[in-house]
Amino acid sequence: MSSWLLVVLALAPDPAVPSVGVVWYDEATVAAATKQRLIEGLRARSSGPIEIVPDAITRARAIVAEQIPRAIVEHQAKRMQAIADAEAAYRAGRLAGAFGSVIAVQGELRREPLAPGTTHLLVRTHLLVAQIHRAEGDAAASDAALSAALALDPDGRVSTRRLPPELVERHGALREKLQGERAQWSEPSVFVRDAAAEIEIDGVVGMRPVPPGEHVVVVRRPGAAPVAAMVSTSWNVPLPTIELGPGLPRTRQLADRMCEALALQRIVLARQRGDRIGVQGYECAGGFGPPWFGDRASIADGAATGLGIGVAVAFDDDVALIASARPWPQPRVATGPTPKPDAPPPKKPWYRRAWVWSLVGGVVAAGVVTGAVLGTRREDDGLAVDADSFLRP
Repeated sequence: MSSWLLVVLALAPDPAVPSVGVVWYDEATVAAATKQRLIEGLRARSSGPIEIVPDAITRARAIVAEQIPRAIVEHQAKRMQAIADAEAAYRAGRLAGAFGSVIAVQGELRREPLAPGTTHLLVRTHLLVAQIHRAEGDAAASDAALSAALALDPDGRVSTRRLPPELVERHGALREKLQGERAQWSEPSVFVRDAAAEIEIDGVVGMRPVPPGEHVVVVRRPGAAPVAAMVSTSWNVPLPTIELGPGLPRTRQLADRMCEALALQRIVLARQRGDRIGVQGYECAGGFGPPWFGDRASIADGAATGLGIGVAVAFDDDVALIASARPWPQPRVATGPTPKPDAPPPKKPWYRRAWVWSLVGGVVAAGVVTGAVLGTRREDDGLAVDADSFLRP
């Protein structure tokens, strides 16, 4: 098994452990402590071990920039086999057949330079062409092919296991001459409208002076499909085809693209607005779950909702609700039982009412006064009242 395959297998996620990506809306404005609290909540509320991928959108966009369509990779595998067949034809003395095959492969590589290993395969084809021309006695054409190989790999060396001794010697002489002209090398002019773009020349990342000739230039931009071209002097890079933008994946298509890039089973989307937090879960190839809104202190409850724990509703095929600009629902204010209105004071018995006794007192007083007055009258008035007997019980 090759070493690169072992590395890929070692880095592959464990399928038995669910992988959960966390994405924050406008992540740069969220405190590290808040992010960590959500991660701790996810681990605490998970029913088993999970692999959490923080800053998942940034990682996914970096992977998207590196991904090459499967069809291009499959084409490259066929070209590798075609080169091997052409080399076998050359060794068998079928020079014309070998030359035709290798030139056809070179044309395909130039038309599809994004394919992995294009620089290496082009060097290999140039060396085979140099051998064929040398065998046919065309030294100038052989030197041109060796120079084309050296333009792509100026530090490369060849051995007698690949080329005849005289070609190995000629390749070394041309390499020393090229190295002596290094001061005359120049950077190709690559015009790209993205400060975050990564430029690769002949399989090496970064702009640098290169020898005159044709070079494989690949441009990668976060979240965009990579592009490539064969460049001799300059290249105006086309505008990117964005497959995954920054921030929360707002639609199922974007969320599934993120799931695919990171081999996720679930995405937990989070957003902070002032002192409130919104959390929503996405089941890869399933859909968005209901959102949760609360404060930072109860973020563990939001983590449970993001994981789909206790969510009884069906997944929604719509967009991520917490990414919407609409206001969030207002939090409920906890209140006690509604107090009953004060009962009217009980009515006093009639005999306890002040106004009744005011009247009675008035009557009594009037009677006393009247009795006193009448008691002073003469008997010949025909009426006499005994006040003492009136008041006596």
